[in-house]
Amino acid sequence: MRVFFLDDSHERQRRFKMSRIGCILVQAFTYAEAIRALQEEAQFDEAYLDHDLSEKAAAGAPEQGEKTGADVARFITTMPKDKIPKVIYIHSFNFSGRVRMVQILGDAGIKAIVQPFTA
Repeated sequence: MRVFFLDDSHERQRRFKMSRIGCILVQAFTYAEAIRALQEEAQFDEAYLDHDLSEKAAAGAPEQGEKTGADVARFITTMPKDKIPKVIYIHSFNFSGRVRMVQILGDAGIKAIVQPFTA
């Protein structure tokens, strides 16, 4: 199984990796890393997306122009259908951010499942 995990937290990345032993796991901490992986890698079976990609964003004060998981969701809507992850989970603790991400994907006909991070 090919799995993509986007989160800026090193601890959540470490815990998720431990929970997916045996999978081909591609991890991204930033918007740029996420876009690169989604463009260059083969289709993922599962993708897990966070909204806030910095401590400042998580505190409600992102830098001017800072990219978030919502921007990653927008990018996914532009991907060829055969590259879009088969199942997308939104695991962000940011309620309004995850609602926005589900809406962005849903408006493009892509289903996303809200699954708060528990690993």
